Amino acid sequence: VRKNMTRSKEQWWAYANSPYTNNYALKKLARNGCCNGEHTESIHLENAKKLLSRFTFVLDQDCLDESLEAFVSKLGLSLKPGKSGAKIPRSKHSTARERIGNDTLYNFLVERNRQDIDLYEWSKKISLIDCSEVIQ
Repeated sequence: VRKNMTRSKEQWWAYANSPYTNNYALKKLARNGCCNGEHTESIHLENAKKLLSRFTFVLDQDCLDESLEAFVSKLGLSLKPGKSGAKIPRSKHSTARERIGNDTLYNFLVERNRQDIDLYEWSKKISLIDCSEVIQ
């Protein structure tokens, strides 16, 4: 488990307040006017869920290799020779809390991105693959 010791406290706080840590995925899926950190209105989450519900395929990045294999199979295609089975072994990653190393900052990020986290947790239910079944 690796801790990121290269960012200073000031750099972590600058990152935490950047547009990329303001419900980023939700902002990409919701209509204009989203997002305002922990004050993001729930209508944006509902709009993003409605949009994702119309997608034929939703893939979970947590098991992207398996999701892509299932996607290709559903389309009746096959991976190019040499592409299948060439997975990168999974390694144990430190948690976000461990990488940040500051509970106050971590909690700030969780609250700021609550709607994004809720969207991800919900999207796992409609994902093509249930990652909990393939990740040990």
